[in-house]
Amino acid sequence: MGVWSSTFKRQARELSGKTWTERHEHAYFENLIFYGSNHPDQCYWEADVPYAGSCDGRIVVMMTGRSEEPTEREQAFCEYTLSDPDALFRLCAEAFSQVFEKWTGGAIPANWREAFELDGFEIPKDGDPRNKWEICYYVEATHHYFIAVLSKGRVVDVRVEG
Repeated sequence: MGVWSSTFKRQARELSGKTWTERHEHAYFENLIFYGSNHPDQCYWEADVPYAGSCDGRIVVMMTGRSEEPTEREQAFCEYTLSDPDALFRLCAEAFSQVFEKWTGGAIPANWREAFELDGFEIPKDGDPRNKWEICYYVEATHHYFIAVLSKGRVVDVRVEG
């Protein structure tokens, strides 16, 4: 299931009686929501975390897996990732380049923030960037979301949604 297109699917799943949600308070992630399922591989956590570069001052962070709250490593990954937005975008820039040109007819601006707004990301399992994870940006010029799928520290796929 794609991280950023899950809202409708999540609502439909909850009607089945095989899923549930639990709210948790967390010192860093604040209001965490656990989306549980009878199928453990479909469980995940979601939180809105403060991020000054977003139009509403928050972004969505997701973590897949177990019912235990996020680990210290996952929190550290999130803090580190948000500490350097330019480095985060550099991970995706080359992979986004062709897609952006196809959709807009132009190159990514030198100041990437003129075209891309970080919408959120998935924290990889155990906070290890070698595991699979996703980064999502909203691109105003296309009115779509560009999602980079990473594995082993590099982009392996780009999706456009919305």
